[in-house]
Amino acid sequence: MNVLLVGAGAVGQVYGRHLQRGGAEIGFFVRPEYKDDVRSGMTLYPLSEDGTATTLRTSVVKTDIDDLADEGWEQIWLCTSSPALWSGPEDWITRLVAAAPQATIVSLQPGYQASRYLAERVPAARLVTGLIAFIAWQAPLPGETADPPGIRYWLPPMTPSPFMGPARLVDPIVETLQQGGIRASRVNNLASQAILPTAALSSAVSGLEI
Repeated sequence: MNVLLVGAGAVGQVYGRHLQRGGAEIGFFVRPEYKDDVRSGMTLYPLSEDGTATTLRTSVVKTDIDDLADEGWEQIWLCTSSPALWSGPEDWITRLVAAAPQATIVSLQPGYQASRYLAERVPAARLVTGLIAFIAWQAPLPGETADPPGIRYWLPPMTPSPFMGPARLVDPIVETLQQGGIRASRVNNLASQAILPTAALSSAVSGLEI
C-alpha cells in the first residue's frame, strides 16, 4: 500500500509510523521549509509501548502538488488542521485530488465546515472520514524530559480510531492500522461512535493541560 500523508505534525507522524509498521510504504507532503526536517527523521515517544524514542524515516518527501502525479498513491491522508484545508494555495485540495485520481482521500478534520468543504471537492466514492483517537504533544513540556525533542503520544485503551466510508476503502485502512499497532474500526455513523473516544480523550487532555 502506497500512502501519502499531508502534513508532518503530530497526527501525520503518529499515523505514518503505524501505517509503516503495518506494511505501508509512506511519503509526506509538506511545505518546503519542513522538507529537510522530515528527510532527517522524526522522533516519537510511544507511551503505549515502553516510551522509548523511535525514529520515523522515509525517503519520499514532496513539496509540490505537480510532483504527485504518476506516483501510484493508493491513499492520501489529510493530517492538517481544518483551516489549512481552505488556506494556502488557492483550492489546493481540488488539485491534490486531481493529481492522484485513484487514491482514497482520508480526512481526519473534525467539524461540519471541514466535512462540507471536502464533500464539495472529493467524490463520495473516494472519501473516508476518520476520528483521531490518541493524544500527542511536542515534547518536552515543562517538567518532562525528551532527548532528543519529539512527539510523545498515547493510545488510550478501548478507544479504537473509527473510520466511515465505503467498506472497500475503509477495510484496508483498518487492517493496516491494526497490523501496525493502532486499534481501528469501520463504523456507519461517525458522530455516534465518537462519543466514547471524545469523552476519554477530553479527560486526558484536561489532565495534560493541568
